[in-house]
Amino acid sequence: MKSISARRAGKFAQKSDRLPGPIGILTGTFAQHVPVCTVGLACVLMLVFATCGYAQGEAVADPDRGTYWAHVAVTLIGVVFAMRLAATAFARPPLRLADVLTGPEYLTSPEYYRFGMAVFVIVVSFIFLVLIYLHREVVAVVDLFKIPFVPEAYVKQMMEAVSKDTAPYLLIVVIIGALYLYLLHKEAEWNVLLMLRDVIHIWIAIPNRVGTIVEEISHSLSVPRASVRDVVSRGLGVSAEDFAKDRNTPERLWAELSYIQMWLETQREAGEVEFFNKDEFKLDEVLSEYDGMVATVGALRGNGPAAATLVPTIKSLRNRFARIVGCYLVHKYGLSERLDHQALAFGIPVAPRTDQNPLKYIAIYLLTVAMSVYVGVYVSAIFFDWHSGMPLLDAIASQDGDLVLHWVGYSAANYGLAITVILVIRFIGWASSTRAHVTYLSTYCWTALTAFLVGPVGLALTAKYAFPVARFADTGLLATIASELEWGIGPAIIAVFISYYMDRQTSSTLPDINQSHGSIAWRIVVSLLLALATVVMLLPPLLSLKAAVGAPWSAEKLRLVAVGTTFFISFSLAMAAQFALRKPNAQAIPGRSSVDLRTASTA
Repeated sequence: MKSISARRAGKFAQKSDRLPGPIGILTGTFAQHVPVCTVGLACVLMLVFATCGYAQGEAVADPDRGTYWAHVAVTLIGVVFAMRLAATAFARPPLRLADVLTGPEYLTSPEYYRFGMAVFVIVVSFIFLVLIYLHREVVAVVDLFKIPFVPEAYVKQMMEAVSKDTAPYLLIVVIIGALYLYLLHKEAEWNVLLMLRDVIHIWIAIPNRVGTIVEEISHSLSVPRASVRDVVSRGLGVSAEDFAKDRNTPERLWAELSYIQMWLETQREAGEVEFFNKDEFKLDEVLSEYDGMVATVGALRGNGPAAATLVPTIKSLRNRFARIVGCYLVHKYGLSERLDHQALAFGIPVAPRTDQNPLKYIAIYLLTVAMSVYVGVYVSAIFFDWHSGMPLLDAIASQDGDLVLHWVGYSAANYGLAITVILVIRFIGWASSTRAHVTYLSTYCWTALTAFLVGPVGLALTAKYAFPVARFADTGLLATIASELEWGIGPAIIAVFISYYMDRQTSSTLPDINQSHGSIAWRIVVSLLLALATVVMLLPPLLSLKAAVGAPWSAEKLRLVAVGTTFFISFSLAMAAQFALRKPNAQAIPGRSSVDLRTASTA
């Protein structure tokens, strides 16, 4: 048995594991660079939104270009502030693993953790920019709540200044910043920003992969024969027969604990001193507890009743050892085949990943799009006329069927084409038996990017050729696509959401959708929140819609129909994803359970 001082010896080895690209569906090169391209594109879009978005608003009426650039600078400083808050929020909360609170950064590989944080920071910062752009609407909502860390008198004064257009731009950014500071610190079920963080945690395997390893060590560990001989030869009160006894006997528990202790010492001496000496693990303290039990276990060996009293202590210590092993394996080997190989070599059984055909749900989604668009356009148009004073029956009878059909075509092309293309790509990957070990975050990054680009293509083709729009008559197809690119935000958000819930039905590595009666209200709330978030993200282009001269609908009606249709599509697809999918012949997997969006302890 080695001394604690000997355990501290070792040389730190740099890790060379790299983040793999998303599923190699089309080409390996394209797949490997999609996450980088997505992050880069998001950064560019945020900068464009920060400058051009302001230029379209207040700065156009302001001849002082110095003021314009000062406002841009203040906006970008606010974005940096939001990014810093988002990075801090992403590192929370510590999750309980083997009865020990563990930081999220140790529950996945460093590369995936940085990637997940980057995506979260970018999305949160983009939302921050949208809120600044729509600061008048935001202030009207914020006025309904109390921000706890800002005096009420200051809040009231700021709200009045913004509502009367007398507030300086810096004050607007400060108000939105205060709102974000509150949201990124408030751990609550309704907090959409932190709900997004928890989902991204699941997508980068926090903490499911480590949790699975810990569970397998506790219930299914099979110590390799070569290691059995090594443990017995160390003279720690272990015999070879102990490894074949019942798992709940003190002899079997102590034998497996001795093996884990030996394995950890070997890994640290091989060059992992820095990792094991982190305050998060404090391996020396845990090993000291093991050393203190050696003499006691040896003295009680063979004394059944007395030895049984050590079982709770041995189990507790083994769980803490298992936590360190799980964090080390995932931290070092990521989610690659190397992790499976190392886990198998350690003695953990590796269950093969199984996936079902993702294209089986395409009919559900396309039918939902068609119905929600038709209902959304009609209901929104009727509501506008009725709210404007027209009798309800007259409002129903006066709708232009051809105009409604055009709107159905535009919306269906924007969302329907994007969903179809993504499901076809996923089907190609499934049919080619691609089983790359990647995080779902990588998959959803290319999903968002594809939907963001494909949706406007479908919209542009429809507006140019199927139901021609006069303002595009003299515009080329590429220019039309570029002008409609902002409408890709909606399909991108929806595509990621429905892909996630589809994966929970088709993949063995994600939890089943919790479809108990007790979860119905929560799933409806989640769908409602998603629809509202989608509308908010699209409010800038929605509110800037203008009616053509002589058009049958006024600009106000046009905007209301657009907002209502967007809400109906988003809400309907979210409801279909939550309620219309079923996983047939689901097999129970050890350590798995059904969870909802807020559950980050199982994935």
